[in-house]
Amino acid sequence: MGLLYQAKSNLNYATFLAARAGSLHGANIDSIENGLRAGLVPMQSPFLTPAGSTRGKLTESTDSLWWGAAKNQLIDDVNDNTEIKILNPTREAFSTYGSGDACPNTTEYSSASSCIPVDNMLGRPESYNQNDIKRATLLRVKVQYGVPMQVPVISSMIRKTMELAGGLTPFEVQMLSQNRLPMESVALVRMQTPPQLSSAVVTNSELSASF
Repeated sequence: MGLLYQAKSNLNYATFLAARAGSLHGANIDSIENGLRAGLVPMQSPFLTPAGSTRGKLTESTDSLWWGAAKNQLIDDVNDNTEIKILNPTREAFSTYGSGDACPNTTEYSSASSCIPVDNMLGRPESYNQNDIKRATLLRVKVQYGVPMQVPVISSMIRKTMELAGGLTPFEVQMLSQNRLPMESVALVRMQTPPQLSSAVVTNSELSASF
């Protein structure tokens, strides 16, 4: 139980870092993933053993090579074993308040088709509901991550129990088949930059179905 609690606490912290990175970079999914990777370093450190490396003390000449290979492992881990959804703002919020004109002319917004403004709220059209648009500039990120299970007997018991209970999502089935425990965490932060529409943004109906 202690290991499960530690894993959940680490994931909560990593999810907060992911949401914070998103709030500073327009809810860009790449930035959110980078924040998540940074938060997962403590959880993944026992498994960061790049090919050709040893567990001895890092020297100045091998340090950059080791960290470069470790970074690639973290990238693969997040790509293969996570599912990230933006629960707020929803697609309906972008339909109501979003526009292409609100997207800054920066690299992070190069593929953005719609953004929700976060500044000059009092100067927005009277048709805007001030409470709703303020709510739409809250970034709510949900992360599902497959935590590696390392204790042989307990790992099998957890996997069998979850399979017998049923109601598993395709992601959860995939993680259990890889001997990983699917965990979920949600973080909420205020946007500091205009959020942009992306494939990770859910609809109101998808949001209702996820709870």
